[in-house]
Amino acid sequence: MEVIEQAPGRYRPLLSTPAALAGAETADSFPRQAEGDIDSRVWCGDVGLLGPDHGQGAKYLLLPPDYRGETPAEYLPFRSRTYRVFVFWRGFFKDPKQLDEPVKVMEQTRVYPLGQEASAKPMQFPDASAVPANMLYPTDGTAFDMLARFIAHEYVEPADMEMRGMLAALGIEKNKPFEPDAHRRDLLDKGAKTAYRIAHLIIYSPLAIIPNALWYKDRRWANAFPGNATFTAPTFNYFGQSSPGEGKNWLKTLPDRGFFVILRLYGPTRAFFDQSWKPSDIEKLS
Repeated sequence: MEVIEQAPGRYRPLLSTPAALAGAETADSFPRQAEGDIDSRVWCGDVGLLGPDHGQGAKYLLLPPDYRGETPAEYLPFRSRTYRVFVFWRGFFKDPKQLDEPVKVMEQTRVYPLGQEASAKPMQFPDASAVPANMLYPTDGTAFDMLARFIAHEYVEPADMEMRGMLAALGIEKNKPFEPDAHRRDLLDKGAKTAYRIAHLIIYSPLAIIPNALWYKDRRWANAFPGNATFTAPTFNYFGQSSPGEGKNWLKTLPDRGFFVILRLYGPTRAFFDQSWKPSDIEKLS
């Protein structure tokens, strides 16, 4: 993941993607994707095989939300709705023991400000496979400090005015320091911790909170998101502490720890949407 920080109106970072990149997306620091109007089509941040370069490689220009200048014709432009943008690449492979080629493809990526390709620092691609990383958001009052930093840095979009109004009532406003007193800090901390517990209730008990949460009438699969890669296997996955045997799909669980399952389908066909094909529920095996 590369974080590209854009200074508003000062420069335009350039994203150069290698040919044959299997798939990638760009997204900004708020849950929205960067968008571009290319070849009379609106693209939502996809590059590579799914993007306008169709896997041939290209130079993409990431524009800040308030940029009003000309766009050089030799680049494929994406306009972000925030000043901070991250990108992540998905490299496909056939053999999990042979990862050199997809890694080499992704390492051809170059990120630099427009016009500074020659003087840009060399890209670095450290291997973080065995490096612990805490990707969880704060679950106490420090969540409001993080939100205040976001509001202070980001572009004020008209669609955010209602939310910004509510945040202003808490003391979070752009161009103003967020300095709650001890009493308000205590209330914010209690509110954040309560909201975290409410979120858990919604996730783990969707039927009690959200009408029509189940995707199938005769299954327990809940719709976790609003709104063909062949990720197939000859057998089901057996969740447990020990392997069911060589050659069988297995997801290891930890003793005395719970787990949840997300089924994510890439490029589903009509059989998924008309429900002529349905996954079975998870079954406990002896």
